[in-house]
Amino acid sequence: MEPNFNVFKTINFSLFSESEITRFHYATLDILKNIGGCIFNKEAIDLLKKAGCKVNGNIVRVPPHIVERAIFTAPKQITMFKSTGEKSMELEGEKFYFGTGSTTPYTLDVYTGERRITEVKDVELLVKVADSLRNIDFVMPPGSVSDVPKEVSDIYEFVATIKYTNKPFPFIRNL
Repeated sequence: MEPNFNVFKTINFSLFSESEITRFHYATLDILKNIGGCIFNKEAIDLLKKAGCKVNGNIVRVPPHIVERAIFTAPKQITMFKSTGEKSMELEGEKFYFGTGSTTPYTLDVYTGERRITEVKDVELLVKVADSLRNIDFVMPPGSVSDVPKEVSDIYEFVATIKYTNKPFPFIRNL
């Protein structure tokens, strides 16, 4: 599906030049190879080690050829669906979509104007609003809830999101 506004078909916006993007890419390859990253999932560490990455505890260093292969073999297009099964977004090329952000720890209470910690009821309300806006293509939990135990807060955020929208909902689990 195309974005909702025809004007977006004519917008050409670029933050970085091709040479800057190339420099970022090579800098990223260098960081992954020489510094690495912290991985806390044992299964992921084992898979990366088997693929040829260097592992020292939780630090995983990824050789450039593994990154390049991942980029080369990654799908060039991904289709996102609504929970109803209807196609919603074709992630490819220069297409772009709009949606809510996630993990905001504070909410500006719409009734009192007070800035306070985000609660489950806030996520529910914001998801309802985002669901009603035709120019919002996807909905992520629009807040990090603090009125439930931290160990299960992401589950509450997930439920509050899927309960009030049929739009695609990319979700990242807090570990």
